Amino acid sequence: MKDAPELTQQQAASKRGKSNARKGRDHENNTVRELMRAGIPARRVPLSGAVDGWPGDIQFGIGETVPGQVKFSTAQAGQRLVRRWLIDHFALFLRAPNEETLVVLRLKDFLGMYKDSREEAV
Repeated sequence: MKDAPELTQQQAASKRGKSNARKGRDHENNTVRELMRAGIPARRVPLSGAVDGWPGDIQFGIGETVPGQVKFSTAQAGQRLVRRWLIDHFALFLRAPNEETLVVLRLKDFLGMYKDSREEAV
């Protein structure tokens, strides 16, 4: 019986890349489903924004749609810190020198805020 041939570094990296792409696509699809379950129209962008005129990984919104970037990471260090900062707070405002402020929300809080703003507009 022959042993399986060893993979070259390039072949191994290619396999990891396909696996990472699949995981990213799955997370994009899950995010779209969660938005739609909350009544927010959403769709996954083909090729994750690589096509002109289709920015981002997803498009969502009622009326005007906006692009969204979806990230999935198993690297927990940064996420743990962000989650710890959010424990007793609704939102986290992050700012680096000479950069715009970023706002981080839990998905459930974002969905509630989005839904409330839509109801007020009616």
